[in-house]
Amino acid sequence: MVVYNGDEHNPTKRANQKDIDRKMLEFFAVKLQGADAPSWMVKGIPFLEKGRDQIRLGPQPTQGAGATARTPGGN
Repeated sequence: MVVYNGDEHNPTKRANQKDIDRKMLEFFAVKLQGADAPSWMVKGIPFLEKGRDQIRLGPQPTQGAGATARTPGGN
């Protein structure tokens, strides 16, 4: 069970939506593909740490010198 403080049962905040998507992919990778379980699945997330592991929206870090930016169309 994953609970997001201050959000609905079905997450409405974009960061929470992206986080639950990532967690579902990790869950099925563990259960269906035999991948190693991530720490959130084994240990859980302490109350005071909730929200700190979520995917952050905003400017993404640069990929280094010589990297080219990709447009949404893949160009």
